[in-house]
Amino acid sequence: MMKESRKNRFSPRWILASLGVLLLAAVFVRLGFWQLDRLSQRRAQNALLERRMSAPAISLNPANLSGQPSALEFRTAVATGSYDFAHQVALGSRVYNGQLGIDLLTPLVIQGGRQAVLVDRGWIPYSDLSRSTWSQFDLSGAVTVRGMVLQGQAAGGAGIPATGGQARPQDLWSSVAVQKIQAQVPEQLLPYYIQEIPGSAQSSPPYAKAPQIDLSDGPHLGYAVEWFSFAAIALIGYPLWFRRQRVWEGAGKADQAAASGENAPQDEEAGSS
Repeated sequence: MMKESRKNRFSPRWILASLGVLLLAAVFVRLGFWQLDRLSQRRAQNALLERRMSAPAISLNPANLSGQPSALEFRTAVATGSYDFAHQVALGSRVYNGQLGIDLLTPLVIQGGRQAVLVDRGWIPYSDLSRSTWSQFDLSGAVTVRGMVLQGQAAGGAGIPATGGQARPQDLWSSVAVQKIQAQVPEQLLPYYIQEIPGSAQSSPPYAKAPQIDLSDGPHLGYAVEWFSFAAIALIGYPLWFRRQRVWEGAGKADQAAASGENAPQDEEAGSS
């Protein structure tokens, strides 16, 4: 009986099932450590962003426009120049204080040079969606803008084809697609844009909005705990389940043996008669 029990316990089916559970638990543990690694990377990135955001403001002028755009992202920048309102566009579906509207995105021709930088000047009501109403928000003369440097996006749409196969300027964009907007702006645009930082008081639109930068740890720690929990369930739960299965199987065999023992005398009596 003992040899038979051991044989059944270490049957190929049991060995394959156990190896499968161990492999699954190893995968869960690996995914848990991967999420911890992602958490470490995110914290390092957040620390970099905090250093950039707290660094002194940089001045965008012709003498220092050759730096790497990625090194300027999330830095506070100050630029002086004049707006090119003739080539101004808008960003659609922007929300301010719970109201839907658009953001004005205007090229700022940097003083002393020929380059320009797109400036997200802020939110205006959706009732002013038409370009014909934007002139009420124009500013004359030289202006100084203070804002955060952000990378443009690749998406955003392209010019709407007009008759003759040529594209006419597009007024409304879904994102700051600097390279595509460049096609309808005569000045050379810098490969990033500035989101203007709101001043102490804003009494009229466009209303500048502070950039929303997520500096949280994200979901990585929670995901890591989940993966490690799955591994623990596999390593602890499987032996318990297997033991219960063995108990059930043993009980079933005992009942079967008992039933066979009770039927044997009846069979003998039936045979003698």
